[in-house]
Amino acid sequence: PDDRSPEFRRRVAAELGEQAVFYDATVGEHLAMLAGSHGIDPDIEAALSGAGIGELRDRFPHTLSTGQRQRFALVAVFIRPARLVVLDEPERGLDVAGQEWVADELDRLTDEGAAVLIATHSRELVERCADVVVDLAS
Repeated sequence: PDDRSPEFRRRVAAELGEQAVFYDATVGEHLAMLAGSHGIDPDIEAALSGAGIGELRDRFPHTLSTGQRQRFALVAVFIRPARLVVLDEPERGLDVAGQEWVADELDRLTDEGAAVLIATHSRELVERCADVVVDLAS
């Protein structure tokens, strides 16, 4: 893996915790920059609305709550093309509706042919979405 490689970045999308963001760029501007870097034109309004944060497009990421930041970070992963999606605790900081949204998005990604690797403590997410489970507590 080489995150400097454009080919690698086209194939792998990851959300592994606190994201670096531009202090002076809004949520919508961040997503537009990300989309532009991948040569795609997603419906950012729809993606944010689907995540339950449509009204936050013009806010700055540093002003968001923990759950809102998590949804924003996940939207940034879910809108871009990827053959492999890697997520660390995607449900952290999310309410039940947010956890359902994550599961729906994971189902969508796998239906579209992506492989998804997640580390989670959420038994519900595992039971709903996992084809293969590696239990590290055993």
